Amino acid sequence: MIPLPRSREKASSGERSLGVIAGLEPAPNADFLLKLTEASEAPANKGRFNVVLEQRAAARAGEPRTPAARQLFIFDTLASFAQRGVSSVVLPCFSSLAILDELGAYSPLPIASLPAALLAHIQGHLPGIGRVGIVTSEDLRAAKVFERHFPQYELLYSRWEGGDSPESFRDTCVELASRGAQLIIPGLSALVPVAARIGTVAVPVLDPHRIYANHVVSEPAPPPPERPFKLGVVGGVGPAATVDFLQKVLRHTPAHRDQDHLKLLVEQNPQIPDRTAHLIGQGPDPTLALYATCRKLQAGEADLIAIPCNTAHAFIDLIQPHLDIPILNMLTVTVGHVRESWPKLQSGAAGNYGHPVDRHLSPRPAETGVAAHRAAAAPAGAHDGGHLWSSRHQGRIHERTLCT
Repeated sequence: MIPLPRSREKASSGERSLGVIAGLEPAPNADFLLKLTEASEAPANKGRFNVVLEQRAAARAGEPRTPAARQLFIFDTLASFAQRGVSSVVLPCFSSLAILDELGAYSPLPIASLPAALLAHIQGHLPGIGRVGIVTSEDLRAAKVFERHFPQYELLYSRWEGGDSPESFRDTCVELASRGAQLIIPGLSALVPVAARIGTVAVPVLDPHRIYANHVVSEPAPPPPERPFKLGVVGGVGPAATVDFLQKVLRHTPAHRDQDHLKLLVEQNPQIPDRTAHLIGQGPDPTLALYATCRKLQAGEADLIAIPCNTAHAFIDLIQPHLDIPILNMLTVTVGHVRESWPKLQSGAAGNYGHPVDRHLSPRPAETGVAAHRAAAAPAGAHDGGHLWSSRHQGRIHERTLCT
């Protein structure tokens, strides 16, 4: 679970902040906003919602109105909402359903699902329905948007050629009913205001905007979006050790395609002061530089931090209490691997007390942490073990060490 940025516009206690992306189809969005206002101002909901509206052109001047441009517009708006302290996003746009899953994978905020609202309404108010008529565009039909969200129903389609004629839409609804549709969903945002003007037909015609608005204000806020595990790496200590570590993470990840590999965030910062020089009293303290680098990784939504530098681990005890994510101690996991693989190995046999790993094997009683390393430190070699492979499984991070 990734924490959202701290709000710069705090909602009052008990108030939910809803961000409405309303620049995609301005006229239909006005119909939705009216119904959202009515739902949020109802006596049971009054004072519970702070609505933040973002209405601007979905494409810049001269930019083609392509699906990719729509994605970028929505993503920029989501990022803006996150910075303003919005808690969840409302996207009243059928055309965006084709990219909803992809948006959810990268969104910093949860998006209230329009299809989920429609499905809950049908199941709660029209439980005997088996055939659903859909009036939508050829593009949305080809993308199988409604099949993904309504797999339990038989879907009957009628293509809409455009326009806002209530008579034409009524004729379309009559045609769908004659083919066995038991209810009809206007599957284009432009059709929703038209549906209110067609009069009575033989089967129910849903009002997606009103259903979505009522769902947003009556249901609990959607959960934050799930995130794949991301490993943050403090790089540049030294640069060659970082490259070696990344190569070994790559080699030991059980991936069959590019998308199976771990997400990595590397802050390559070779300007961090020399760790060994400071430990022997001949250089500046690198603690702040290491901490600042870790904070950048934390801000970049890393779940775990790796530091492929033996000597840098002398400073972890000072840094870790100030972070919200753990630093994986390379020395501890390496020693654990050694003890598990060679249980008869005697402590102290690996080298002298000049190497940071020695205190994990057999610490001197009176010397621990930075003080112990200052007492007798020698230059640390390149990263040579304790390689990490991590994955998220059922919400938990599993780790194992791999030595080469």
